[in-house]
Amino acid sequence: PMPALPSSDWPEFLPGWVWLVGAGPGDPGLLTLHALHALRQADVVVYDALVEPAILDWAPQAEHLHAGKRGGKPSPKQRDISLRLVDLARE
Repeated sequence: PMPALPSSDWPEFLPGWVWLVGAGPGDPGLLTLHALHALRQADVVVYDALVEPAILDWAPQAEHLHAGKRGGKPSPKQRDISLRLVDLARE
């Protein structure tokens, strides 16, 4: 089991909200506590190619959808990713 987060005024995640969380240089230890709080509550995590797979382990309850873009390789277009985020929020 994961340890509890320290008491604080954590953001409330309401149905239909989309939170963008930066993974920094990829080291899971460098995520903010707000990012961890969001991951623990997420229904869906849409992630890109730079996200360390261990970060997804902090959201085992969530559906994980890859939306990574890599130079020179077939990649989703930003418009399609954004529209998918809107669709997921509406669900």
